[in-house]
Amino acid sequence: MSSPIALLRKAFSLLRSGAFDTNSEQGRADERYRRALLAMLANAGNKALALAVMVLSVSLTAPYLGPDRLGAWMLISSLSFVLAFLGLGVGNALTNQVAFAHAQGSSASLSKLVSGGLGFMALIALVAGTMLQLVLHYLPWDLVLRSANKLLVEETRNAAAVFGLFFAIGIFNSALNGIFAGLQKSYLAHASAAAGSVLALIGLGLAAKAQANIATLVLVSFGMQTMASLGLLVILHRSGLLRLKGWATHAAQVVPGLWRDGGLFFLLQVGGMIATGADALIVSSLLGAAQVAVLGVAQRLLLLVSQPLAIFNTPFWGAYADALARDDHAFVRKTLRWSLLLTTGAAFMGAALLSLVSAPVIDFWTGGKVVVPMALFAACALWTVLECLGGALAMFLNGAGVVREQTVVVVVFCTVLLPLKVWAVGQWGLIAVPLCTALVYLLTHLIAYGYVFLPKIQSIAHGRPMDSKLHRVH
Repeated sequence: MSSPIALLRKAFSLLRSGAFDTNSEQGRADERYRRALLAMLANAGNKALALAVMVLSVSLTAPYLGPDRLGAWMLISSLSFVLAFLGLGVGNALTNQVAFAHAQGSSASLSKLVSGGLGFMALIALVAGTMLQLVLHYLPWDLVLRSANKLLVEETRNAAAVFGLFFAIGIFNSALNGIFAGLQKSYLAHASAAAGSVLALIGLGLAAKAQANIATLVLVSFGMQTMASLGLLVILHRSGLLRLKGWATHAAQVVPGLWRDGGLFFLLQVGGMIATGADALIVSSLLGAAQVAVLGVAQRLLLLVSQPLAIFNTPFWGAYADALARDDHAFVRKTLRWSLLLTTGAAFMGAALLSLVSAPVIDFWTGGKVVVPMALFAACALWTVLECLGGALAMFLNGAGVVREQTVVVVVFCTVLLPLKVWAVGQWGLIAVPLCTALVYLLTHLIAYGYVFLPKIQSIAHGRPMDSKLHRVH
């Protein structure tokens, strides 16, 4: 694969229904790319539908919700990113451990891991969901929204309760997604999510026509998308990987390993929450709910850049883990090199193009209700490019089990960023959010991965035994 044309030819050759012969290294590489391509196509359809839900959720509702209620809804929607850490990283830990068990060909170990992991995650979802409902109910929403409008505060509180219910189900779904990613069958997870987005589109259209309140909008959008993924349980049960009998025993056996590996992913998720997920809360509390809508519209438009690249890179997590478990290091080096190059080029060109047309697009999208300054959008575009590049590298690091080092970087990143962002927003306003994030991210990650941890990354990519150990299932 020495050119973009060669890449396209290779991609077309992978579009086949049958699996490749995995008895050779080349066959295993082709099969990983085939499954990754299937995941990309399924995820593309899923994300296109999810993007349609996001676009219509603004264009259909902004005219009757108004800036404050629209900002409140965007704040509720952003909570899914802020609270992702409540899954304790178990879903991500399952990806690596399932990939290793699958590569070893042990159906008994794989079934034990799947059944026990889902049982453990169900317990986490129940506890986290109960706690979340209590917090959301007693949260001083008038202070969060910076509003004395009692009707707005009560409407937001009710919407948050609906969100909390489906978010708890989403915590459980993260384990399902992790399992299918480890099996390199994430295209099935994306297909189920796409079905949920279709239902959400139908519900959103009906709700907007009736000028529904925020709680109903959360129900028909986030709720529909969340419930559809539960269909994956049927697939696991029919394949023999999910066994209800003895699940508690299996859970007790796999919890130590999941807790160990998940704890590191948990710290990464907390770091992500602090770094970017809390932006809506910071802006709302310092500048008001209406400014959340301004930042939210810019960030959502730039999803047109970040989401396709996430679709491209995400399937490689399971592929890297599988390749390293089988010592196929040539696959790892080739895939990592091309993913970084293509991601950087595509992110830069996409962000630049959107920056040029952002004003008329946003004006049309929101019906003139939201105006995003050009400087703010350009700053958000800069952060998007860095975020996309970091995401491509993270898929390799996650698949290789290099999580402890990522945790160190994230801790330093957040320790510097959070107080700086809070101070800078008070001084310079909304533009400080993306500028501070981009600057601190660039400095910390360049030092960490370009110097401190570079030898270990090179060692893993070239297959030196002492540094290429994956987290095993015990």
